[in-house]
Amino acid sequence: MARVFISYCHADQALRAQLDIHMAMLKRQAIVEVWTDHCIRPGEPFDVHIAAALEEADVILLLVSPDFLHSDYCVTIEMKRALERAAAGLAQAVAVILRPCDWKSSEIGRLKCLPTDGKPVVKFASLDDGFDDVVAQLRTMLTKPATGRPFPKHAAIAADTETARAVSQSVSSSGGARRSSNLNLPRKFSDIDRAEFVAEGLAYIRDYFANSLKELEARNPHVKTRFSQETASFFVASVFSDGKKMVGCGVRQGGFMGGNGISFVLNDDPQLSNSSNESLSLTDDEFNLGWRAMFGGFGGREREVMLTHEGAASHLWDMFVRPLLRQ
Repeated sequence: MARVFISYCHADQALRAQLDIHMAMLKRQAIVEVWTDHCIRPGEPFDVHIAAALEEADVILLLVSPDFLHSDYCVTIEMKRALERAAAGLAQAVAVILRPCDWKSSEIGRLKCLPTDGKPVVKFASLDDGFDDVVAQLRTMLTKPATGRPFPKHAAIAADTETARAVSQSVSSSGGARRSSNLNLPRKFSDIDRAEFVAEGLAYIRDYFANSLKELEARNPHVKTRFSQETASFFVASVFSDGKKMVGCGVRQGGFMGGNGISFVLNDDPQLSNSSNESLSLTDDEFNLGWRAMFGGFGGREREVMLTHEGAASHLWDMFVRPLLRQ
C-alpha cells in the first residue's frame, strides 16, 4: 500500500474533495492510504504533523492551481520538500493540474503531470471526466510491476524527529501561519454569483465557437465560416461549403422558458432566437456551480453530469457540427 500525501490550497478544497471521492476504489482495494491535513485532530500541532506526513509519504500529489502557486506555504514548504524527496528517490512527486495557471514555468514542469498532457481538470467536459483520468493513471502507476526502486518500507516517524522539527522550523521562519487548509464548507450561491457564472459561461462559449470556426476554416479550404455577435447576450455562427450554407446556430443568454441559463438553436436567423434545441440550466453541487443539459442533445450523457464551461461549450459545438458530419 502506498502512502499518499495530498498538498493543496484551501481555495481548492471542493476539488480536493472530489478527487478523494474518485480515489475511493484505490483506498478500498488497499492500493493507497491517503493523508491530508483534515487528518489532524483539533488542537494538535499543525506544522509538525504535516512535516511528519510528508516524510512518510510514498507519493506526494500536488494539486496545482493559481491559488496553489500563490500560496507561500504550498510552494515553499510542501512543494519544496516534495521535490527534495523525489530527487533523493524517497518518494514520487506528481502534479495534478486542477485549474489553468503558469505551472509550466515552475519546477512543477519537471514532474509527471496529470491529467493526460497536463490538461486542467476543469477543462474536461465534467469534473468526473477529469478526475477519472487522474485516478486511472494513478492506478497504473501504483499497480504496475516495479521496474526501479520499490516504495520505501515504513518505519514509524515520531512527531518530534529531527526531520519534522526541521520542516516545522522552516515553516516558522518563513512566516507561515498555523492553520488548516481544510476550510471549504457547503455554501449557498447568491443571485450575483449565479449571474456572474452565467455571463462567464456565455463568454466562454462565445470564444470557443469563434476560435473553433477559425480553425475549421483553416483546416478545410472549401469551407467558409461566419461569426456574428448580434447583441451582448446573443451570437450566431454559420458554416458554408463551396458557397452553400451547411449549418447555422444561435446561442443566447436565457434558458428554457426564460430561466437563468443559456439556450442554443440550430438556426442562425436572429428572428428565431427564442426557439431552442438545447437549454443549459444552472446547477450546483453545494461547492461549485455548473451546467446541466436539459435535453442532452441526441441522447448523450450530458443530462446526467454537471458540466464545466468547457463541457458546456463542447456539448453545444458537437450539436452544431453534427449535421456537417452527416454530409
